[in-house]
Parts: sequence; structure tokens; C-alpha cells
Amino acid sequence: MMGLAPYLGHEHAHDLVDRVCREVSETGRPMIDLLIEEPEISRSLDKAALTKIVDPTNYLGLSGVMVDRVLSSRGGA
Repeated sequence: MMGLAPYLGHEHAHDLVDRVCREVSETGRPMIDLLIEEPEISRSLDKAALTKIVDPTNYLGLSGVMVDRVLSSRGGA
């Protein structure tokens, strides 16, 4: 959603991604395929750009570091 917001606006990107996620759940189709089929998206982004946007390694930030800190503070539990 955040990657699409600059092109579609925050609220519209949220609504579109929400709808696409429901369709992924209902059909089992890959999210990237459904996103690229949306004319509003494909006008601004190609499949390579969308693939980068939906790759979790590009938006997880420091979550791995934070998990490591929590685990080390609990003695590795």
C-alpha cells in the first residue's frame, strides 16, 4: 500500500490493496499478478517495480534486529 500511495493516493491505495488481498485469499492467485492487472497500477509501475514493492525484505526495516534484541534480553528464550 505504501509503495502505491505516491501514485494512487494513500486511501485509494489502501482500498485497492485490501480488495486485491481478498481476491488473493479467494482465488489463490499471486498478488503480483492481480496488482499488475490493475490499470491504475500498471500505468505507473511495471512488474519488476511491483515485485520490488511487495518483497518483504524491502519493508521490514530493523525488525530482525529488534527480535534479536528481545531474544537476547530474555537469555535467548
